[in-house]
Amino acid sequence: MTRRSTFLWEGISDPRNFGGTPLGTWATSPFGSDTALDVIDVVVSYSPEERLDFIERTLVSAVQNGESSEDPLPDETLAVAAILAANLPGGAELPWNEDAEGVDHWLTKPVHARYSALAVEAIEAALPPEGWWRRSWVDASDRREFDEALGRLLVVLRAAAQD
Repeated sequence: MTRRSTFLWEGISDPRNFGGTPLGTWATSPFGSDTALDVIDVVVSYSPEERLDFIERTLVSAVQNGESSEDPLPDETLAVAAILAANLPGGAELPWNEDAEGVDHWLTKPVHARYSALAVEAIEAALPPEGWWRRSWVDASDRREFDEALGRLLVVLRAAAQD
C-alpha cells in the first residue's frame, strides 16, 4: 500500500491542507491518518456517554456542512463513523479495529439505530464518490482499497440503521 499523497494540490494555499502543512495518511483504513488518531485521542478522553455525544455532534456537523467542510474534516467524519461501527453488531470484526485497541467497547450498548443512519448520511455528505477527498488518493489501487474499506463500513452502518 502506498502512502496517500498529501493532497493533489500540495503546495497550493488551500484551507484543506492547512497552509501547506498536509495531514499525514499512511493507510487506506478509517484510522490510517494523523487526523483519525487525533479523533481517537479525543474520544477516549470522554466517558462512554460523552463519546456518543461527541460522535453525534461530529456527524450532524458533517451532514450540515458537507464535503466543503473543515469542521469536521472528512477524516474526522470517517473516524467517528468507524468508532460507532465498531460498537454495532458485526462491527467488532472490522479489520482496522486493531489500530484502536478496545474500540469495540468504547460506547455503551446497545447503540440506537438513529446514530447508524446519521453516520451513513454524514459519510454520503462529507465523502461523496467524486468529491475532493476521495479524489486525493493519488494511487488508483489505494483509492480502490479505500473504497472497499468504506463499503465494509457502510454495510455495518446500514445494517444497524435498519434495526
